[in-house]
Amino acid sequence: MPRIIVLIAPVFVSLFWAFALLGDYRKQAAPRRFLFKFMLLTALVFFAHFLYFAPAPDVYVYFDLPLQFTGLILFPLLHIYFRLLTVDDSISFKAHAEYLVLPVFVVFVYGIAVFNSSIPVYKAWLFNQFNLPAQVQFLDVMRKVIQTSFLVQVAYFTIANHLLINKYADKAEQFYSDVRDAKPINAKILNYSGVALGTISLILFGVGRTFLLPKDFLIFSGWSVFTFALFKFGEVGMRQKPINTDLYIPENVALPSRPAHINEIDQGILIDKILLAFRENKLHLKSDLCIMDVVQAVGSNRTSISATINQEFNQNFCVFVNSFRIEELGRKLKDSPNCTLQEYAAQCGFGSVNSMKRCVSTFYGKSFNEFRYFHFEKTPD
Repeated sequence: MPRIIVLIAPVFVSLFWAFALLGDYRKQAAPRRFLFKFMLLTALVFFAHFLYFAPAPDVYVYFDLPLQFTGLILFPLLHIYFRLLTVDDSISFKAHAEYLVLPVFVVFVYGIAVFNSSIPVYKAWLFNQFNLPAQVQFLDVMRKVIQTSFLVQVAYFTIANHLLINKYADKAEQFYSDVRDAKPINAKILNYSGVALGTISLILFGVGRTFLLPKDFLIFSGWSVFTFALFKFGEVGMRQKPINTDLYIPENVALPSRPAHINEIDQGILIDKILLAFRENKLHLKSDLCIMDVVQAVGSNRTSISATINQEFNQNFCVFVNSFRIEELGRKLKDSPNCTLQEYAAQCGFGSVNSMKRCVSTFYGKSFNEFRYFHFEKTPD
């Protein structure tokens, strides 16, 4: 019974987060919509593994081929998810199909071998029974090809994801409401979860399912890590900000798409729109503001906005937003010197007193009391 619970746990975790992430699907940002699909596929992969290790050979025989395909595309899909959080704005066949070529080709050839085998022989081969006919030799070759392809992909994409999220952590963090401290904690959690998922996959599937089948300790240890890593993926994914419903543009109205390196005239127009959104419309006063709100407010895309802020102001999005909140705080201190700290934080978009204090310290290297005294000195009697 404990073995069954451990094996089924990642299935339930994946399904739980898949349905939780679904929400108002049409209004979600691209990474969150993609993570919903990724979690569904993950549930299928671990359900098939559950059938193998339970074991349930009479049922598993019908799940093996889907498992090989979804298993091989899982880490490429995880890499696409990381790219959506960092350097890509949307799913693109041209940009992302290359990651799926190897899995599709390998499973296609494996499928030919499977359909050329009878069900009894195929089932006996799957569970490593002896005295099998010579026709399974090609299946043996394809099993080694699949194992090698899986291990190579896990190693490659785990390293690629690690490098990607480390280099563009600030861009990944732009999808989260908590930009108050400009700390890429969500990006780090994603990175560590991805590394854990990849490392355990390399170890367990490197030794092979035949070796794992009777080893309860290894299964308990490995599947516990899988469950925890998938839980963190879903938890962090749930924190990704949906598009602001008040500014939501219907599906049939496409947002204009511009490349990151736009020309000077278009960049000047975009800068004016961004500054208008903050100076006149006071977007920074939303304590849960994220870049997707700015995308909808100015009618552009995340890459163009992020690149423009970086190039024009030499700041990342988090610092840019907090610079306006600090300016607002300075005005409030002059105009309303008797407010409480909680009122200052709420009125300036910080969301909490601690966030406000940390932001003051980051920008000015002073405590909040020193910062307030500076502004009081400037206030006329």
